[in-house]
Amino acid sequence: MLFILAGRFVINANRSSKTRRNYLIVVFGVLCIVAAFRSYEVGTDTEQFYNAFKTILSLEWHDLDSLRYEYGFFALCKLLGYVSDDPQILLIGTSVFISFSVGRFIYKNSEDVSFSAFLFLSLNIYAQYLSLMRQALAICIIMLGLERLKKKKDIQFVIAVIIAALFHRSAIICCMFILFTRLRYTKGMLGLTTVLTVAGFMFVEKLFVIVTNIIGYGNYSDSEFVVPNYFAAVCKAAVFLAVFIFGLLCIRNKEGYNLYSISTKGFLTGRLSYGFLAFAMSVCLFSQIVAIKMIIMQRAVPYFDYFCLLWLPKAIYGIEDKSIRCLAKILVIVFTILYFVIINTFRQEWYGVVPYKTFVWP
Repeated sequence: MLFILAGRFVINANRSSKTRRNYLIVVFGVLCIVAAFRSYEVGTDTEQFYNAFKTILSLEWHDLDSLRYEYGFFALCKLLGYVSDDPQILLIGTSVFISFSVGRFIYKNSEDVSFSAFLFLSLNIYAQYLSLMRQALAICIIMLGLERLKKKKDIQFVIAVIIAALFHRSAIICCMFILFTRLRYTKGMLGLTTVLTVAGFMFVEKLFVIVTNIIGYGNYSDSEFVVPNYFAAVCKAAVFLAVFIFGLLCIRNKEGYNLYSISTKGFLTGRLSYGFLAFAMSVCLFSQIVAIKMIIMQRAVPYFDYFCLLWLPKAIYGIEDKSIRCLAKILVIVFTILYFVIINTFRQEWYGVVPYKTFVWP
Protein backbone atom coordinates (compact mmCIF):
# COMPACT_ATOMS: atom_id res chain seq x y z
CA MET A 1 0.00 0.00 0.00
CA LEU A 2 2.89 2.35 0.72
CA PHE A 3 4.26 1.55 -2.74
CA ILE A 4 0.93 2.54 -4.29
CA LEU A 5 0.72 5.82 -2.36
CA ALA A 6 4.37 6.70 -3.01
CA GLY A 7 3.96 6.08 -6.73
CA ARG A 8 1.21 8.67 -6.84
CA PHE A 9 3.67 11.43 -5.96
CA VAL A 10 6.71 10.09 -7.79
CA ILE A 11 5.05 10.16 -11.22
CA ASN A 12 2.05 12.41 -10.43
CA ALA A 13 -0.28 9.63 -11.50
CA ASN A 14 -3.31 11.79 -12.29
CA ARG A 15 -1.49 14.36 -14.41
CA SER A 16 -2.55 12.96 -17.78
CA SER A 17 -4.09 9.94 -19.44
CA LYS A 18 -0.59 8.62 -20.15
CA THR A 19 0.60 8.86 -16.53
CA ARG A 20 -2.69 7.34 -15.31
CA ARG A 21 -2.23 4.41 -17.67
CA ASN A 22 1.46 3.89 -16.91
CA TYR A 23 0.86 4.08 -13.16
CA LEU A 24 -1.88 1.45 -13.30
CA ILE A 25 0.21 -0.82 -15.52
CA VAL A 26 2.99 -0.82 -12.92
CA VAL A 27 0.71 -1.22 -9.89
CA PHE A 28 -1.52 -3.91 -11.33
CA GLY A 29 1.45 -5.59 -12.94
CA VAL A 30 2.91 -6.09 -9.47
CA LEU A 31 -0.46 -7.19 -8.04
CA CYS A 32 -0.84 -9.62 -10.94
CA ILE A 33 2.55 -11.23 -10.21
CA VAL A 34 1.70 -11.58 -6.52
CA ALA A 35 -1.63 -13.23 -7.38
CA ALA A 36 -0.34 -15.39 -10.22
CA PHE A 37 2.49 -16.99 -8.28
CA ARG A 38 0.68 -17.51 -5.02
CA SER A 39 0.44 -20.94 -3.48
CA TYR A 40 -2.85 -22.84 -3.59
CA GLU A 41 -2.90 -22.24 0.18
CA VAL A 42 -3.42 -18.49 -0.34
CA GLY A 43 -7.11 -17.68 -0.56
CA THR A 44 -9.82 -19.56 1.30
CA ASP A 45 -11.22 -21.19 -1.86
CA THR A 46 -8.07 -21.38 -3.98
CA GLU A 47 -7.31 -25.00 -3.17
CA GLN A 48 -10.84 -25.96 -4.22
CA PHE A 49 -10.33 -24.44 -7.68
CA TYR A 50 -6.79 -25.84 -7.85
CA ASN A 51 -8.17 -29.36 -7.40
CA ALA A 52 -11.14 -28.66 -9.68
CA PHE A 53 -8.72 -27.84 -12.49
CA LYS A 54 -7.10 -31.27 -12.18
CA THR A 55 -10.48 -32.97 -12.07
CA ILE A 56 -11.78 -31.09 -15.13
CA LEU A 57 -8.68 -32.01 -17.15
CA SER A 58 -9.44 -35.67 -16.50
CA LEU A 59 -12.90 -35.26 -18.02
CA GLU A 60 -14.07 -34.96 -21.62
CA TRP A 61 -15.85 -31.90 -22.97
CA HIS A 62 -19.18 -33.73 -22.98
CA ASP A 63 -18.82 -34.34 -19.23
CA LEU A 64 -19.33 -30.68 -18.29
CA ASP A 65 -22.63 -31.54 -16.57
CA SER A 66 -20.89 -33.96 -14.22
CA LEU A 67 -19.56 -31.18 -11.96
CA ARG A 68 -21.31 -28.38 -10.09
CA TYR A 69 -19.22 -25.71 -11.79
CA GLU A 70 -20.66 -23.46 -14.46
CA TYR A 71 -19.88 -24.09 -18.14
CA GLY A 72 -17.64 -21.03 -18.44
CA PHE A 73 -15.31 -22.13 -15.67
CA PHE A 74 -15.26 -25.70 -17.03
CA ALA A 75 -14.34 -24.41 -20.50
CA LEU A 76 -11.68 -22.09 -19.10
CA CYS A 77 -9.98 -24.96 -17.29
CA LYS A 78 -10.10 -27.16 -20.39
CA LEU A 79 -8.62 -24.42 -22.58
CA LEU A 80 -5.85 -23.58 -20.10
CA GLY A 81 -5.15 -27.30 -19.90
CA TYR A 82 -4.00 -27.18 -23.52
CA VAL A 83 -1.30 -24.75 -22.41
CA SER A 84 -0.21 -26.69 -19.31
CA ASP A 85 -1.59 -29.41 -17.08
CA ASP A 86 -0.08 -27.71 -14.03
CA PRO A 87 -2.93 -26.16 -11.97
CA GLN A 88 -0.77 -23.08 -11.46
CA ILE A 89 -1.69 -22.06 -15.01
CA LEU A 90 -5.23 -21.46 -13.72
CA LEU A 91 -3.97 -19.01 -11.10
CA ILE A 92 -1.73 -17.30 -13.64
CA GLY A 93 -4.42 -17.00 -16.31
CA THR A 94 -7.15 -15.73 -13.98
CA SER A 95 -4.76 -13.30 -12.26
CA VAL A 96 -3.82 -11.70 -15.58
CA PHE A 97 -7.47 -11.27 -16.60
CA ILE A 98 -8.61 -9.97 -13.20
CA SER A 99 -5.70 -7.51 -12.88
CA PHE A 100 -6.27 -6.18 -16.40
CA SER A 101 -10.02 -5.79 -15.87
CA VAL A 102 -9.80 -4.00 -12.51
CA GLY A 103 -7.00 -1.74 -13.74
CA ARG A 104 -9.01 -0.84 -16.84
CA PHE A 105 -12.14 -0.23 -14.76
CA ILE A 106 -10.24 2.22 -12.55
CA TYR A 107 -8.59 3.90 -15.54
CA LYS A 108 -11.91 4.45 -17.28
CA ASN A 109 -13.92 5.62 -14.26
CA SER A 110 -11.84 6.91 -11.35
CA GLU A 111 -11.23 10.54 -10.47
CA ASP A 112 -7.98 9.48 -8.77
CA VAL A 113 -6.40 6.26 -10.03
CA SER A 114 -3.80 6.02 -7.25
CA PHE A 115 -6.42 6.45 -4.53
CA SER A 116 -8.67 3.82 -6.16
CA ALA A 117 -5.75 1.39 -6.45
CA PHE A 118 -4.96 1.97 -2.78
CA LEU A 119 -8.58 1.31 -1.79
CA PHE A 120 -8.54 -1.90 -3.84
CA LEU A 121 -6.00 -3.22 -1.33
CA SER A 122 -7.03 -1.47 1.88
CA LEU A 123 -10.72 -2.44 1.61
CA ASN A 124 -9.60 -6.07 1.13
CA ILE A 125 -11.21 -6.35 -2.30
CA TYR A 126 -7.92 -7.63 -3.71
CA ALA A 127 -7.78 -10.25 -0.95
CA GLN A 128 -11.37 -11.16 -1.74
CA TYR A 129 -10.54 -11.74 -5.41
CA LEU A 130 -7.65 -14.02 -4.45
CA SER A 131 -10.25 -16.34 -2.96
CA LEU A 132 -13.48 -15.97 -4.97
CA MET A 133 -12.00 -16.96 -8.31
CA ARG A 134 -15.18 -17.79 -10.23
CA GLN A 135 -17.10 -14.82 -8.87
CA ALA A 136 -14.12 -12.53 -9.42
CA LEU A 137 -14.03 -13.59 -13.08
CA ALA A 138 -17.76 -12.88 -13.37
CA ILE A 139 -17.34 -9.47 -11.74
CA CYS A 140 -14.50 -8.54 -14.08
CA ILE A 141 -16.60 -9.44 -17.11
CA ILE A 142 -19.28 -7.11 -15.69
CA MET A 143 -16.64 -4.40 -15.28
CA LEU A 144 -15.79 -4.69 -18.97
CA GLY A 145 -19.48 -4.73 -19.87
CA LEU A 146 -20.09 -1.49 -18.00
CA GLU A 147 -18.22 0.34 -20.76
CA ARG A 148 -21.00 -0.72 -23.14
CA LEU A 149 -23.69 0.31 -20.65
CA LYS A 150 -22.18 3.78 -20.37
CA LYS A 151 -22.70 4.10 -24.11
CA LYS A 152 -26.32 2.99 -23.64
CA LYS A 153 -25.65 -0.34 -25.38
CA ASP A 154 -28.03 -2.24 -23.11
CA ILE A 155 -28.21 -5.41 -25.20
CA GLN A 156 -24.43 -5.68 -25.32
CA PHE A 157 -24.30 -5.23 -21.56
CA VAL A 158 -26.90 -7.98 -21.08
CA ILE A 159 -24.73 -10.26 -23.23
CA ALA A 160 -21.80 -9.47 -20.92
CA VAL A 161 -23.97 -10.37 -17.91
CA ILE A 162 -24.93 -13.67 -19.53
CA ILE A 163 -21.27 -14.48 -20.18
CA ALA A 164 -20.45 -13.57 -16.57
CA ALA A 165 -23.21 -15.91 -15.39
CA LEU A 166 -21.35 -18.73 -17.16
CA PHE A 167 -18.72 -18.35 -14.44
CA HIS A 168 -21.03 -17.61 -11.52
CA ARG A 169 -24.82 -17.83 -11.89
CA SER A 170 -25.43 -15.08 -9.36
CA ALA A 171 -23.98 -12.53 -11.80
CA ILE A 172 -27.42 -12.29 -13.37
CA ILE A 173 -28.39 -9.78 -10.66
CA CYS A 174 -26.17 -7.23 -12.40
CA CYS A 175 -28.94 -6.70 -14.94
CA MET A 176 -30.25 -4.18 -12.40
CA PHE A 177 -27.42 -1.86 -13.43
CA ILE A 178 -29.55 -0.94 -16.43
CA LEU A 179 -32.15 0.47 -14.02
CA PHE A 180 -29.43 2.55 -12.35
CA THR A 181 -29.00 4.46 -15.62
CA ARG A 182 -32.74 5.02 -16.01
CA LEU A 183 -33.83 6.05 -12.52
CA ARG A 184 -33.16 9.29 -10.66
CA TYR A 185 -31.50 9.00 -7.27
CA THR A 186 -33.48 11.63 -5.38
CA LYS A 187 -33.78 12.32 -1.67
CA GLY A 188 -36.98 10.31 -1.82
CA MET A 189 -35.09 7.39 -3.36
CA LEU A 190 -32.55 7.63 -0.56
CA GLY A 191 -35.40 7.39 1.96
CA LEU A 192 -36.97 4.47 0.08
CA THR A 193 -33.73 2.46 -0.01
CA THR A 194 -33.30 3.13 3.71
CA VAL A 195 -36.79 1.80 4.47
CA LEU A 196 -36.23 -1.25 2.23
CA THR A 197 -32.95 -1.99 3.98
CA VAL A 198 -34.54 -1.88 7.43
CA ALA A 199 -37.50 -3.97 6.23
CA GLY A 200 -35.15 -6.44 4.56
CA PHE A 201 -33.21 -6.88 7.76
CA MET A 202 -36.39 -7.46 9.78
CA PHE A 203 -38.28 -9.79 7.42
CA VAL A 204 -35.71 -11.47 5.16
CA GLU A 205 -35.97 -14.88 6.85
CA LYS A 206 -39.74 -15.11 6.42
CA LEU A 207 -39.57 -13.81 2.85
CA PHE A 208 -36.85 -16.31 1.97
CA VAL A 209 -38.93 -19.24 3.22
CA ILE A 210 -41.94 -18.08 1.19
CA VAL A 211 -39.94 -17.57 -2.03
CA THR A 212 -38.01 -20.86 -1.79
CA ASN A 213 -41.23 -22.80 -1.19
CA ILE A 214 -42.87 -21.17 -4.20
CA ILE A 215 -40.01 -22.00 -6.57
CA GLY A 216 -39.56 -25.50 -5.20
CA TYR A 217 -36.39 -25.04 -3.16
CA GLY A 218 -37.95 -25.30 0.27
CA ASN A 219 -35.02 -27.38 1.52
CA TYR A 220 -32.81 -24.29 1.25
CA SER A 221 -34.66 -22.68 4.16
CA ASP A 222 -32.98 -25.14 6.52
CA SER A 223 -29.55 -25.05 4.90
CA GLU A 224 -26.27 -23.62 6.16
CA PHE A 225 -26.75 -20.59 3.94
CA VAL A 226 -29.61 -19.08 5.94
CA VAL A 227 -27.86 -18.94 9.30
CA PRO A 228 -26.91 -15.55 10.77
CA ASN A 229 -23.37 -14.23 10.44
CA TYR A 230 -23.21 -11.59 13.11
CA PHE A 231 -19.59 -10.56 13.59
CA ALA A 232 -18.27 -10.64 10.02
CA ALA A 233 -21.41 -9.18 8.43
CA VAL A 234 -21.81 -6.49 11.10
CA CYS A 235 -18.17 -5.45 10.73
CA LYS A 236 -18.43 -5.15 6.94
CA ALA A 237 -21.83 -3.47 7.15
CA ALA A 238 -20.36 -0.83 9.48
CA VAL A 239 -17.56 -0.15 6.98
CA PHE A 240 -19.92 0.17 4.00
CA LEU A 241 -22.30 2.35 6.02
CA ALA A 242 -19.44 4.67 6.95
CA VAL A 243 -18.28 4.80 3.32
CA PHE A 244 -21.80 5.52 2.06
CA ILE A 245 -22.51 8.26 4.62
CA PHE A 246 -19.09 9.81 4.04
CA GLY A 247 -19.88 10.07 0.34
CA LEU A 248 -23.23 11.70 1.03
CA LEU A 249 -21.68 14.25 3.37
CA CYS A 250 -19.10 15.23 0.76
CA ILE A 251 -21.72 16.13 -1.84
CA ARG A 252 -21.78 19.66 -3.15
CA ASN A 253 -24.69 20.97 -5.23
CA LYS A 254 -22.87 21.76 -8.40
CA GLU A 255 -23.03 20.32 -11.89
CA GLY A 256 -21.20 17.03 -12.16
CA TYR A 257 -21.25 16.49 -8.41
CA ASN A 258 -24.96 16.40 -7.74
CA LEU A 259 -26.01 13.14 -6.12
CA TYR A 260 -29.69 13.83 -6.33
CA SER A 261 -30.05 13.41 -10.07
CA ILE A 262 -28.66 11.11 -12.70
CA SER A 263 -26.24 13.44 -14.45
CA THR A 264 -25.59 12.54 -18.07
CA LYS A 265 -22.36 14.47 -17.68
CA GLY A 266 -20.96 11.46 -15.87
CA PHE A 267 -21.51 9.42 -19.02
CA LEU A 268 -20.40 12.09 -21.48
CA THR A 269 -17.04 12.31 -19.70
CA GLY A 270 -16.77 8.54 -19.80
CA ARG A 271 -17.19 8.03 -16.04
CA LEU A 272 -20.04 6.64 -14.01
CA SER A 273 -22.22 9.34 -12.47
CA TYR A 274 -22.83 9.96 -8.79
CA GLY A 275 -26.39 8.74 -9.20
CA PHE A 276 -25.30 5.38 -10.62
CA LEU A 277 -22.74 4.93 -7.85
CA ALA A 278 -25.29 5.94 -5.20
CA PHE A 279 -27.64 3.19 -6.38
CA ALA A 280 -24.79 0.66 -6.40
CA MET A 281 -23.67 1.64 -2.90
CA SER A 282 -27.27 1.47 -1.62
CA VAL A 283 -27.69 -2.10 -2.93
CA CYS A 284 -24.27 -3.03 -1.55
CA LEU A 285 -25.27 -1.77 1.89
CA PHE A 286 -28.68 -3.48 1.66
CA SER A 287 -27.07 -6.84 0.79
CA GLN A 288 -24.49 -6.56 3.53
CA ILE A 289 -26.97 -5.62 6.25
CA VAL A 290 -29.39 -8.40 5.25
CA ALA A 291 -26.42 -10.81 5.29
CA ILE A 292 -26.27 -10.27 9.06
CA LYS A 293 -29.44 -12.34 9.26
CA MET A 294 -28.85 -14.59 6.26
CA ILE A 295 -25.30 -15.39 5.18
CA ILE A 296 -26.29 -16.35 1.63
CA MET A 297 -26.86 -12.64 0.90
CA GLN A 298 -23.13 -12.14 1.35
CA ARG A 299 -22.75 -13.60 -2.15
CA ALA A 300 -24.39 -10.52 -3.65
CA VAL A 301 -22.05 -8.01 -1.99
CA PRO A 302 -18.99 -8.48 -4.28
CA TYR A 303 -21.05 -7.37 -7.28
CA PHE A 304 -21.37 -3.93 -5.71
CA ASP A 305 -18.54 -3.35 -3.22
CA TYR A 306 -15.96 -2.49 -5.89
CA PHE A 307 -17.90 0.70 -6.63
CA CYS A 308 -16.36 2.00 -3.38
CA LEU A 309 -13.20 2.41 -5.48
CA LEU A 310 -15.02 5.14 -7.42
CA TRP A 311 -17.46 6.41 -4.80
CA LEU A 312 -14.83 7.61 -2.31
CA PRO A 313 -12.52 9.43 -4.79
CA LYS A 314 -15.49 11.04 -6.55
CA ALA A 315 -16.95 12.17 -3.22
CA ILE A 316 -13.66 13.63 -2.02
CA TYR A 317 -13.12 15.48 -5.29
CA GLY A 318 -16.53 17.04 -4.74
CA ILE A 319 -15.11 18.95 -1.76
CA GLU A 320 -14.23 22.45 -2.93
CA ASP A 321 -11.91 23.44 -0.08
CA LYS A 322 -8.50 21.91 -0.83
CA SER A 323 -7.40 21.71 2.80
CA ILE A 324 -10.61 19.90 3.80
CA ARG A 325 -10.27 17.66 0.76
CA CYS A 326 -6.74 16.71 1.81
CA LEU A 327 -7.86 16.06 5.38
CA ALA A 328 -10.75 13.90 4.17
CA LYS A 329 -8.40 11.80 2.05
CA ILE A 330 -6.01 11.32 4.97
CA LEU A 331 -8.86 10.21 7.22
CA VAL A 332 -10.03 7.68 4.64
CA ILE A 333 -6.49 6.35 4.19
CA VAL A 334 -5.99 5.94 7.94
CA PHE A 335 -9.42 4.38 8.45
CA THR A 336 -9.02 1.82 5.65
CA ILE A 337 -5.44 0.92 6.66
CA LEU A 338 -6.71 0.19 10.17
CA TYR A 339 -9.48 -1.93 8.69
CA PHE A 340 -6.98 -3.84 6.54
CA VAL A 341 -4.57 -4.45 9.44
CA ILE A 342 -7.28 -5.47 11.92
CA ILE A 343 -8.97 -7.94 9.56
CA ASN A 344 -5.76 -9.53 8.30
CA THR A 345 -4.35 -9.77 11.82
CA PHE A 346 -7.31 -10.95 13.86
CA ARG A 347 -9.55 -12.48 11.18
CA GLN A 348 -7.10 -14.11 8.79
CA GLU A 349 -9.61 -16.88 8.04
CA TRP A 350 -11.91 -14.42 6.24
CA TYR A 351 -9.72 -14.30 3.15
CA GLY A 352 -6.90 -16.72 3.88
CA VAL A 353 -4.21 -14.55 2.27
CA VAL A 354 -2.08 -14.14 5.39
CA PRO A 355 0.53 -15.54 5.64
CA TYR A 356 1.33 -15.21 1.96
CA LYS A 357 3.16 -18.07 0.24
CA THR A 358 4.33 -18.58 -3.31
CA PHE A 359 4.14 -21.89 -5.15
CA VAL A 360 7.90 -21.68 -5.73
CA TRP A 361 8.97 -21.00 -2.14
CA PRO A 362 6.14 -22.21 0.10
